[in-house]
Amino acid sequence: MARENRKFDVRHHALLGIDDLRAIIRHARIPRERAAEFWERVFEIVQEFTQLPRADETVYGFVAGLYPTAEHPTLPETDVG
Repeated sequence: MARENRKFDVRHHALLGIDDLRAIIRHARIPRERAAEFWERVFEIVQEFTQLPRADETVYGFVAGLYPTAEHPTLPETDVG
């Protein structure tokens, strides 16, 4: 169902002539503490975004997410040498 919703969202934006969608996904193998620190920085950016002065008719949305994933399993250690 989620994939169907994504297809609808893309088509909906295309019908409206909106081609200004920006998205990125990255993965990092980091400890929970580093993830929490990183999220604090993301939240600072979100606060900055919401305080930008109004300057146009276009309204932009900002989405951020940080979550553990099982899609990237841990690889075995390799012997160096």
